[in-house]
Amino acid sequence: MKQQLSIGCLLIASFVLACVEPTLASARGATASDVGPQNDRDRLATLVEQLGDPDYSRRQAAMRELEQLGGAAIDPLLEAAERSTDLEIALRARWLVHAIPLSRPHDSPVVAELLNDYKSASLNQRVTIMHRLLRLDDATGIEPLSRLLRLEQSDAAARVAAALLVREWSPGDPFFHQMMPLIREGIGSSQRPAAMLVLAVVDFEEGQPGALDALITARQKMLSGYVEAGEMPVQALDDETSELSSGLEASTGRIFERLSLEALVAAGQKPVALERATALLAESRQAKGDEAAIFLMWCVEHDLAEVVETLSVGPAGAVDDDMTLTFAAAVAWVAAGQPERGQQLAAAASRLSEGEAMDRLQAAIMLAKWGATEWATREYEAVIRDPDAQSIEFVLTAVMFSEFLHDQGLEDEAAAALAAIFQPRPREKVEPDTILRQLDREPATTRSRMLYFEATAAAARGEQGLQRQKLEESIRTSPKDVDALIALHGLAEATPLQQQAVQRQIDAALAQIEREIAAKPDEPNGYNEYAWLAANTSDSTTAPDRMAKATRYSQRSLEMSFDNASYLDTLAHCHAAEGRFDRAIRTQSLAARYEPHNRTIQRNLERFRQRAAETSGGDAANPE
Repeated sequence: MKQQLSIGCLLIASFVLACVEPTLASARGATASDVGPQNDRDRLATLVEQLGDPDYSRRQAAMRELEQLGGAAIDPLLEAAERSTDLEIALRARWLVHAIPLSRPHDSPVVAELLNDYKSASLNQRVTIMHRLLRLDDATGIEPLSRLLRLEQSDAAARVAAALLVREWSPGDPFFHQMMPLIREGIGSSQRPAAMLVLAVVDFEEGQPGALDALITARQKMLSGYVEAGEMPVQALDDETSELSSGLEASTGRIFERLSLEALVAAGQKPVALERATALLAESRQAKGDEAAIFLMWCVEHDLAEVVETLSVGPAGAVDDDMTLTFAAAVAWVAAGQPERGQQLAAAASRLSEGEAMDRLQAAIMLAKWGATEWATREYEAVIRDPDAQSIEFVLTAVMFSEFLHDQGLEDEAAAALAAIFQPRPREKVEPDTILRQLDREPATTRSRMLYFEATAAAARGEQGLQRQKLEESIRTSPKDVDALIALHGLAEATPLQQQAVQRQIDAALAQIEREIAAKPDEPNGYNEYAWLAANTSDSTTAPDRMAKATRYSQRSLEMSFDNASYLDTLAHCHAAEGRFDRAIRTQSLAARYEPHNRTIQRNLERFRQRAAETSGGDAANPE
């Protein structure tokens, strides 16, 4: 047996290899057609083994031949780089893989730039680049992102790429169908576990025999695989992890587990899915935070609400004496067809939060997100009516409640919730303006928002004169109130002088937002605010560069806050303003996926579909 190299020898070898880094014959890299017959694969395996041959000339000859093969050798080289116990084989394979370029001649300039920065980036930076590739317009980043599954040397990063791709799938999703050929092209013949999992999902969606078994097997390999990043925190990969303290392994693991459950349900194997979901729910109940409640709500949204039947209640009628989990169980029982049991649990959960205003507020926010509007309203109102609630709790609840009511179309009630902030409260000595500033909210902005709600309520009653009056008062109170400016811009029967005045106000507000962006370039909200105002006040007279900037700013906000539903809604409006309703529908569909019970987002999605149908003269509800 050949003696293993010492660490010193490895360092020398690293230096030599770095000085003569290979230039591969094929810059295009591997594709699905690179896999030859068995004798070719055997030859590749032999060459890789010879990288560790005791004979120096054989090692060099093998390396030169593998260089010439280029992309065709990528799969066995990656396997050797990741798995070989022969340090010299692993070292030489890693250098050969490192020299293979990630970009291809057909890549767009944006993709080429992203991939050029990729190899030297940290894991967090790589995840950000993957996010950007996933969300490039017209799916131009899907094939390059899939390509990373084959070329990425890090198991952890490959795992992230796989998680990002499979989380895009849902049965029959037309947008995923557009992605499938691009995924196949990018992955090629790779046999690494992350690639096999993604290909199994594509095969399953295509109805290929044995695809479900292949998906489950690949998922098991991914869950049992070693991830060198361990619990290193990275940007959230699933829509729940923002509420959890989650590492890379846990975040991607959730995605793979839920993928298999959704596939089992789609394949008609719901009992098997329920059995596995029961085990996962039991595991999540041992974790800290709201993980069990979040998983239970995922089950509700994916036709597995019956898993709630495995939860028992304590003497107080609650689950684990946990308010959030008990509320989630209540929603699940309603979804499972037992509303009376749901009502009983919701009442028990509400009792757990008595005297705790912030707990009630948290419950209200979660219930609103879950679509339980009646229970959410009850929890909001309980804080508003509680004379013992601290002023800062009362004010924060009133602000959140007003936005909830606005989403429900209850504009008078939304305005009243904000008006209550400025009314005297018993035993309160602190001015409302002071409390608002403690919450990082300008009092003028809150008053302006109240006036905007009053204007919207007047519009619903057909009182156009009062609507204009309230909007103009809102702008005088806070000249940068973007929603009031948008509404004022859209008023019918405006005189030319009124139109000019509104346009000047819009221009001034955009300039102010730009100054705020310059002062805080790493804050996403400014970019989103600019894009929202520009997109919703665009017309035939708008300069093209303004809308181009708005779209660019909106995309920038999403780079900093990946798949934020509110920011996705803004980007969809930018695409619609540009007349790209295909992009608008795709982006708004993503926003609706993350907030399925947000009525404003759903209304906007239907509006984009209608406008697309009117433009095309047909049904544009689906891209196919």
